[in-house]
Amino acid sequence: MNFLKYLISHWRRMLALIIFMVVSSVLFLSFSEIGHIPENIQSTEQIITIFGITLQNWGTILAIFGTIATLFWAMYEYDKRRVISQQEKAAEIADIFSTEIVEKLSIISDVLLDNNEFSSKFNQIDSNKINRFDVYELQEMLGENRSIEEIETFVNSVLDIIESEKTQESYIRLLEERYKEEEIKRFPNKFLFLIITTLNRLEYLCMNISSNAAGSQFIYQSLHQIFLQTIHILYIFISSKNRDSIDKYNTNIIEVYNMWNKEKIKRINKHNKTMEKIHKTQQKMDKEIKKLLHIKSETV
Repeated sequence: MNFLKYLISHWRRMLALIIFMVVSSVLFLSFSEIGHIPENIQSTEQIITIFGITLQNWGTILAIFGTIATLFWAMYEYDKRRVISQQEKAAEIADIFSTEIVEKLSIISDVLLDNNEFSSKFNQIDSNKINRFDVYELQEMLGENRSIEEIETFVNSVLDIIESEKTQESYIRLLEERYKEEEIKRFPNKFLFLIITTLNRLEYLCMNISSNAAGSQFIYQSLHQIFLQTIHILYIFISSKNRDSIDKYNTNIIEVYNMWNKEKIKRINKHNKTMEKIHKTQQKMDKEIKKLLHIKSETV
């Protein structure tokens, strides 16, 4: 970790430290009393002073500020070691994602989106409105005029599609198309079991991300697309299990989804603003070019 970058990224901490040092200095200078040594006192010991302050007192002052500087350096070293630890954990999680999870998430997405009936219901879920992952949020999203019984019917119809023989056949067919017979054995026989085991494994990995044991910023770029897409697809399945805030399922998956979805929206907005600026600049350039092309030649 570059020390200058660290200071910039932790400018609030640095500002607080500077304010503390300034206030401490003001208080020290305002309320401290420095007793001068009487000139008529007889002593064989020589006392060296700088600006009227003895070397002993200067040592005390420097020790105070040295302690503050040491404290700040210790925080810097701690944060540096923590970031290194997060990077190592993030690399480990990214490896598990690439070898175990991404492949399964892709299969789940492809199988479900291949079903037109499921897709028509899934398209009613706005990813930008997802937050709590429960049946009450689902009711708000589908329209508050719908009764809880209608929501239950909607949810059950989606669950029936996931557990249907048609979906199971699509799952087996997809595995046979993509993998050899020996490779197929790596996957569960039932599609529903694939979803459950994948979510359970994903919950463990997301627990490391949401707890900051693994730095989210080191994983987001390479994994957010397939993660956000599949959890969006499984929103109804996950929400159907969450009927209260006491025994909530997949809490870490939900937390990471919300965190990464906010980051994605933030980056999209930033991209759109940049493209808008480029477009305006391009329009301005086009106008200037047209002006130059339409300059009339001067006549004598």
